Parts: sequence; C-alpha cells; structure tokens
Amino acid sequence: VTGFILLKTGLVENDYRDALSLFQEARGLNPNKRPPSKRKVQEKEAEKEAALMAQQEKLRVAENSLQMHLNGRNLEASLMQYQRVKRLNPQFEWTEGQLKQLISWAQQNSDWNRTITLSQDYLSKFGAENKATATVVSLNLATLLLRKQSAPIKARKVLSTISPNLLTP
Repeated sequence: VTGFILLKTGLVENDYRDALSLFQEARGLNPNKRPPSKRKVQEKEAEKEAALMAQQEKLRVAENSLQMHLNGRNLEASLMQYQRVKRLNPQFEWTEGQLKQLISWAQQNSDWNRTITLSQDYLSKFGAENKATATVVSLNLATLLLRKQSAPIKARKVLSTISPNLLTP
C-alpha cells in the first residue's frame, strides 16, 4: 500500500516499469502523462544551460580568432574563421571596415573572384548607407567584371546602380 501511494504521488521514480503503469497501459491509459519530477526538470535545465554556455564559449573563441586573423592581415584564415563564426551565430555579419579591408587584401593578392564576391557583399550590406564608398566599390567591381571575367552585362548592371550625380567629370 505504501509503495502504491508513493508511485501514485510521483515521489518514487521507476521509469514506468511498475505494476501500476503496466495496469494503466493495459487499460489504454498512458502512464507517461505524469508531469516530470522536479529533479528531471532541473537536470534538463542544467543541461540546456551548460550547452548554451559551451556554445557561447565556442563563439567567443571563434570571434577572437577572427579578429586575430584580421589583425594579422591573413585573408584566407579570416574568411575561414568568418564561416565558422557564421555557423555558430547566423546573425553575425562583417563590419563595413572589415569588408573594405578584405576587398583591399583580395585585390592586392590578385584574387579577383574573392574581390568580386566581397565587393558584392559590401554593396548589398552597405551600399545604401555610404554612397561615396559604394560608388568606388561599384566602379571597381564593374572593372573587374569586365576585364577579369569578361562579363559586360554584369558590369553594366553594376554601373546602372550608380547615381550619375555621384560621378564627377
């Protein structure tokens, strides 16, 4: 009788392998509908908190590594670290200064495909905010598309986004 009362009140845990649970299953009732014990709830919360802290630590390490590679002017490693940070935090984005710096490095290394990709990223993210810099990036992008990729239609499309007022004769 004491065991029955302890099981019924949920003070004793047995993973529903007791006679009461088997009897409820046989009658078509679900014995698993009991609310989880306080200990299980606390364990799940602790696991979630530990996983969140581990994720935040990974993100912090990845962001520090990204900054270290940017400071070291390492284009390849910076781009790889950016992808890692982006996987950990999908909302993470380059700053305007970082993108301009990466475009400059890619151009210095004659890495035209990366220069084009980074320039397109810059224009999509910051083109509306800084018209003067966006104009320079657009002109540079159009030149690369025309000369390095032989893509005059794409170059023309990029040039069409430039306001004629921003071009000085």
